[in-house]
Amino acid sequence: MTLKEFATTAQAKIAESLNKKTELREVLKLNGVKHYGLIIFDPVINVSPTIYLEPFFEWFLKTNDWNDTIKGIINAYQDNMLDEPMDTEIFFDFSQIKDKIFYRLINYEANRELLTQIPHTRFLDLAKVFCIRYQKENVGSGTISIYHSHLERWGINADELAAIAEANSPLLMKARISSMDSVLAELGVSKEDLSELMNKECPPLYVMTNIYKSSGSGTICYPDTLRNLSEKEERDIIILPCSIHEVILIPLRKDENMRTLRNMVYSVNTDYLTPEEFLSDNVYIYRRNTGQIEIA
Repeated sequence: MTLKEFATTAQAKIAESLNKKTELREVLKLNGVKHYGLIIFDPVINVSPTIYLEPFFEWFLKTNDWNDTIKGIINAYQDNMLDEPMDTEIFFDFSQIKDKIFYRLINYEANRELLTQIPHTRFLDLAKVFCIRYQKENVGSGTISIYHSHLERWGINADELAAIAEANSPLLMKARISSMDSVLAELGVSKEDLSELMNKECPPLYVMTNIYKSSGSGTICYPDTLRNLSEKEERDIIILPCSIHEVILIPLRKDENMRTLRNMVYSVNTDYLTPEEFLSDNVYIYRRNTGQIEIA
């Protein structure tokens, strides 16, 4: 059985079991990853969660148990559904969401299909894309990607959107720089592992993300983050992309081997990340004398 066949069958069984309208969508995520998402509509609640079916497909392949699999999907739906209708008009009222717009970084080449649907600006081998961060009592917090259709509804253009995001991001998604030891523990990587990847003892290392630890690689574009660290260390700063969520910062030494660093980045991307978390295989350098970032 293919994933598509499973998704179609699961949709029919869910619709019959709950006696509710359902819809199956192929959802394009970051880096060209596509998921089958099942939406179960409630006549009272106006916003329904999207239940991604890949984990349930894997479970079904192991168990061959439709009843248990369908029960799991229904439980996931019930755990994530809202208790009351959500006011979605706020997302179409530009005056209410203007201060909640920020940017994040994604890989340009790996997201060419997605980038045809969303406004963006190019940054080296990456792209800045734009989101709304929301916080609502009955929903919690999260982000919504901004599409071209949003700009049409708001009556603004991509340049205006980019300017707003540039101003908001350092305030809304504040940068956080931490020592390497604590963050490595969170990532499940030991300092010894990192030393082995680099084929030498680790230099002083920092990890930078934002206060939410989500889509934090965009902090490298904030005006003061790298400049302040560079002035403190009195060196240029190497930037290693761990994922879309964080970067490693290393004060540049004269004997730094860029090939070794690129191999380390590639190894982390291959061994530790999901496909959707990938940012880049490149190594970057922040130049203290120019204030610019370049690909090493």
